[in-house]
Amino acid sequence: MDEFVEKSRSNYFRVKSGSEFEKLCEKWGLEILYGESGIRAGKFGFIISDGYRQKGRSIHKFKKTLSELLEEEEICIVRTVAYERDSMNELHARTIAIDSQGRELTVDLDDLYAMVRKEWGLEAGTPEEL
Repeated sequence: MDEFVEKSRSNYFRVKSGSEFEKLCEKWGLEILYGESGIRAGKFGFIISDGYRQKGRSIHKFKKTLSELLEEEEICIVRTVAYERDSMNELHARTIAIDSQGRELTVDLDDLYAMVRKEWGLEAGTPEEL
């Protein structure tokens, strides 16, 4: 069986306290991204897993704390892609948005099948799901 690889990271966003954000990242094994220039200046982000050395925890374990650290009207968007290292038999992707109010939206790559059927009036099972 092939090794399952996950790559997952956030966008850049503003937080209320950089030191509290750093503590959150340390606790959950996240690699901190520091926005240093341009539109990222003063913002933070994180890598949950990079498929190799960085293997953090599920965002669901710390999303409430993260939400509380976000500045008002900021949104953290985490994109995740997972696959079998030497195969294309399994491919998964998901994006989760979390805002400073604790609201959450999730879009899964597989949601496209249902969208195609609904928008284009196709019967269930078309197009074929992998």
